[in-house]
This record gives sequence, structure tokens and C-alpha cells, in this order.
Amino acid sequence: MLPVVETVEQVWPAHGLAAASSESVAKGRVLYNIYCAVCHGGDVISGGIVPDLRYRVGGLDDAWQSIVYDGVLTASGMPAWKEFITREEADDIKAYVAHEATLGLARGERRLIKK
Repeated sequence: MLPVVETVEQVWPAHGLAAASSESVAKGRVLYNIYCAVCHGGDVISGGIVPDLRYRVGGLDDAWQSIVYDGVLTASGMPAWKEFITREEADDIKAYVAHEATLGLARGERRLIKK
């Protein structure tokens, strides 16, 4: 018999980021699917191994460039993408993630995490 895993519902935070242009979101969607989806999940829905960025995008706003572009978290497995994308493209990816977060909140999505 498998052990019982205690869970709690994760509160979906409103990220507070300004809405981006539809062009920026569309560019970000393409770039996310090329560089991010393999780890962070399609449609920005994580399978649980790595963070679900929709829940964290607001809190990562100030550090986004350092994480995505500069690679400040490479020791934790998050690669630097500066050889492949521009800073503006990193912001487009953030715009897409924030857009998906807004949609998820509006749809009333829920997620359980380990206690």
C-alpha cells in the first residue's frame, strides 16, 4: 500500500503585473514552447517537478532577467538562455507566463501541493 500524501490547496496569487501587448504574449508563447515547456510544462502548467511559473511570475518579476537571461539559478538546474534569446525576448516569455496566470485565475483553476 502506498503512503498517504497530505496535500493543501495552493492559493492562486494575483500577479499584479501589467497586461502586455498581444504581440508580446504571442512572441512569448513561441519562445516559451521552444525553451521552457520541456521543463515547465505545456501551457505553463508544471507537472510538479519544477515550479509552476503561473503561481510565481509576480514574485519573480524583479529577478526574471537574472534567472532566465543571466542564469543565476544554474546551480539549481535552471539554465541561462542569454546565448539564445535577447533580454526583450525574456520579457516576452514573462508576458506569456503572466497572461496564462491571469487566464488560470479567471478560470478558477486549483492545484494541490504536498503539505
